[in-house]
Amino acid sequence: MDRFRILTITHKKLSLNQLGKFVVPGDDKAQRLQSLKERMQIDELLYLQTCNRVTFVFTTPISHSPSFTERLFSIVNPDITAKDKAILEEVVDVYEGTDAIRHFLSVATSIDSLVIGEREIHKQIRLAYNECQQLGLTGDSIRLLVKHTIEVAKKVFTDTDISKKPVSVVSLATETLLRLKVIKDARILLIGAGNTNTLMGKLLIKNGYRHFAVFNRTLENAKILASKVNGTAHGLADLVAYEKPFDVIISCTGSTTPVLDWTTYQQMLRSDQRKKVIIDLAVPRDVDPRVEQAGHVTYVDVEQLRSLANKNLDFRRQALGLVQEMIEEEVATFERLFHQRQLEQAMRGVSDDVKEIRSRALEAVFAKEVETLDPEARETLDKVLDYMEKKFISIPYTRARQAFS
Repeated sequence: MDRFRILTITHKKLSLNQLGKFVVPGDDKAQRLQSLKERMQIDELLYLQTCNRVTFVFTTPISHSPSFTERLFSIVNPDITAKDKAILEEVVDVYEGTDAIRHFLSVATSIDSLVIGEREIHKQIRLAYNECQQLGLTGDSIRLLVKHTIEVAKKVFTDTDISKKPVSVVSLATETLLRLKVIKDARILLIGAGNTNTLMGKLLIKNGYRHFAVFNRTLENAKILASKVNGTAHGLADLVAYEKPFDVIISCTGSTTPVLDWTTYQQMLRSDQRKKVIIDLAVPRDVDPRVEQAGHVTYVDVEQLRSLANKNLDFRRQALGLVQEMIEEEVATFERLFHQRQLEQAMRGVSDDVKEIRSRALEAVFAKEVETLDPEARETLDKVLDYMEKKFISIPYTRARQAFS
């Protein structure tokens, strides 16, 4: 257990933009990680990179020191500046032994995440492990840790409220449509084709919505999103001339002024006075306040969704105590599993040793006596030795399981 180490930089110490300076460059990541393992006396290595953390999980007999950290980051990223090296001791968190196991479980169960309860992290851990395993960087210790960690994460997400109630703006926007009982045949206009509306489109399709029109300043980007939602693509300037009926508008652009002004909205309506749902995810807002105040409009903006997200986060935080208790229990469980595994590996040679002793006894130590035995006596002797051999081999494994059960 003492060989486990974690070196990590997260959103807690640096902004997400600054964090990018410490990632392992992707163009030759495999070579850099393999070089790190060879040059730093690392036995096993797992590299985990997400949008809010850079983490190295490894086993090594070498004790940690500031020079170890600096050398590690210099190997995986030779372009790191002297200025960035100077802040490493301040921004890198180091965990060793049992603390490393506890931290890894906290990461996988999301209580150390930027957003508490986000389920994506344990999937990212699995993908990171698969990549490092294929590169030959991991071994039995990290395999055992990852396997146990994924099992614990699944248990936490199933048995607690840590991931209950959505907290992302996109999830809450979709939940709003469902709560308002917007029919699945609703005609939805997506204004803007950036990341937010792309996520919106994917989530809406997942929930059964299927009629989309995408409007964007750059038509090519509108076409990309439209292809993902099986919709039609239009330039932003075409919004005012759009003649087809619609039920929902979801807008998220980078405009500094409303893209859905009162005049444009009135022209889009034609004579349609049916109820509309407008979700404005832009900051600053995309929708003219006069549109919001129209009597037939249910208007939802990003601030309303953020307020709900904060309430849901408060709900999730109520599960933190229970999750931390579960983690402490699982740290102890992993210690038992790890020591049992170590003992099993140490005893792998028992079988060969017992067979060697038997062979030496028959062929050397008692060779003359064995030669005097008749066939029936020799058969009986072989049966006795076979029985003894199996028992001697099984006893250490049985005792090991009993010791750690």
